[in-house]
Amino acid sequence: MTMSKLTFFFKDIFPDFATFKSAIENQTDLTSTDVIHQYLFKRLYNRYCNSNVCYMTQEAFVRHFMERYDNVFDEMKMRLALVGKMYAITDDDLTLLNSSLNAVANNSDTALENPLDNLAPYVSMQSGVKNRSNKFEAYINALEKVKDKYLTDFLRQFQSQFFFYAIDDTRFKR
Repeated sequence: MTMSKLTFFFKDIFPDFATFKSAIENQTDLTSTDVIHQYLFKRLYNRYCNSNVCYMTQEAFVRHFMERYDNVFDEMKMRLALVGKMYAITDDDLTLLNSSLNAVANNSDTALENPLDNLAPYVSMQSGVKNRSNKFEAYINALEKVKDKYLTDFLRQFQSQFFFYAIDDTRFKR
């Protein structure tokens, strides 16, 4: 292992995904076969590979890093899944604001046991409504709501474990 001037680099401790996966198996209760781990490792490696860790031993860093990773993994997995679904929305789904169905029934005097869950046997009138927005407004709405994959938020949760981030990472936004 090479050592930097201060402590270890992230790339010294996790040189490849196999090492990272092993740490997941040993330090967390997460399923290490999840493909999202490889995606997140690439992003963590890209951000922190040449960063000095704020720990004197590799073992301490791995324990604390994996504790935080275990804590934020499920949230990031859910966010990625939801963002993926949002990007898969069709134009028809984007423009549909709401739809409703109304039914009027004339029934005998016997009340239904659970009228909200059971259909009335004698529906005599039914009407439906679908409200739509125009595509331009729908696209603007979608652009405002679907900004990114929350990757920056995920990566920032680890910055306190590195010396590298004495300066805020907003300097990269050019």
